[in-house]
Amino acid sequence: MHIRFVEKFWPDEVFIINYPGKNREAGRTYFNQYFTDRKNKKPPVLIAYLNGVDDMKMRGLSDKEALGRICNDLRKVFSKDCTYLKPDLVRGFHRKQWIDDPFALGGFSYLKYLRSSPVPVEEARQIYAAPDGSLFWAGEATVLKKTLLQPSSVPGAHNTGLVAAQEVRKFLGKG
Repeated sequence: MHIRFVEKFWPDEVFIINYPGKNREAGRTYFNQYFTDRKNKKPPVLIAYLNGVDDMKMRGLSDKEALGRICNDLRKVFSKDCTYLKPDLVRGFHRKQWIDDPFALGGFSYLKYLRSSPVPVEEARQIYAAPDGSLFWAGEATVLKKTLLQPSSVPGAHNTGLVAAQEVRKFLGKG
């Protein structure tokens, strides 16, 4: 779920917010994926990354109920009296139910660990991301740790697509 708040309430240096508490009502991970605008500011938008058990907790809820739970969790992380975290003070939000998408069917990739041939995850991602002649790769499985993007996420996949597009431009002599 993408949530645009009235104002940014998290510190500038924060990219990912993790709330692993057992009493959370919604997701454990929130992040700001957006680039800075002309005034060198990022929009006051957080993405709630809901998967697995967190997604199942939210399945039967209306959009407003889901938003309320997310705001409750963020209030616990930051400040109990943070007025920006009330659902009625949110400028807008968009919720995507990937389980209902006929092409994704709720799936996301993962890197399988084989005991017979152990390869560290970061090394596997480097292998997946490496161009092969005129073939360029993108997707959440190619997100490298040094990029600060979140693997197994749509924003991670999107950004690796942008990187691959730049690699193609260079390959074609247009970059």
